[in-house]
Amino acid sequence: MSEQAFTNYRRDEPSCANVALTPAKLLAISRGFLCLFWGLPVGLMLFTGAISLAVFRQFRLPAYVIGVLIAYCGVLHLRRTGSLTPLWNRRLRMAILLALLQVYLAPFLHWWERAPTQSYFTANVIVLLFATAWAFFVINMLAAELARVLRDNTFRIESQLSAWISFFLMLLPLFEVLAVSAALQASAGGSSLVEFIPALFLLPRWASAFIVVPFTLTMAVAWKAKEQALHRLAAGGGPARTEGSPR
Repeated sequence: MSEQAFTNYRRDEPSCANVALTPAKLLAISRGFLCLFWGLPVGLMLFTGAISLAVFRQFRLPAYVIGVLIAYCGVLHLRRTGSLTPLWNRRLRMAILLALLQVYLAPFLHWWERAPTQSYFTANVIVLLFATAWAFFVINMLAAELARVLRDNTFRIESQLSAWISFFLMLLPLFEVLAVSAALQASAGGSSLVEFIPALFLLPRWASAFIVVPFTLTMAVAWKAKEQALHRLAAGGGPARTEGSPR
């Protein structure tokens, strides 16, 4: 971290400490993170089950979009809190953009499964997976911003670590997409590389278990953020207290 960035970070601390956490804001925070908590397992179960919804005759939508919409409702609840920190609203806008992008790109997953050799479908699925990984990062960083307001450094560090771990682990499916597309394209072109492509890009079966880790980490962070808001609500709300301040 550069000296200028560190100075800006320290300059933001007093503004975070003076944030008035009213009961309405705390209730919105708890509801928002609760929706995020439930949206993640719903998305995971429907995604791994490869379930799809027939919206129209020729248009099918992956059912995990339901989990995305539940998480989107959580972001809308969090927007009711106003600007808690300098980065709070920016991360909320990013979360909304990523949710809309996931819904828009969701049909390409179904189309890619039917035609994995199409480069256009493959490119959109890669963007979808990257947007999903970035969404996990943003959710965890929202919890880190809440921890900064609450002056809970332990929870803030925990949320930041969860953000980076979740982001990198959610990129693992990219290798699967690249391996399948490259192998099928090589097979269609009669290339001798078709036997080597899966060995280079395709992940072992046990590696797929790591996909569950981002969901469990982010769910734990979202639940803890919800509990932090409820505890402050039970204590009567008010300005965020600094460490060591009287209760």
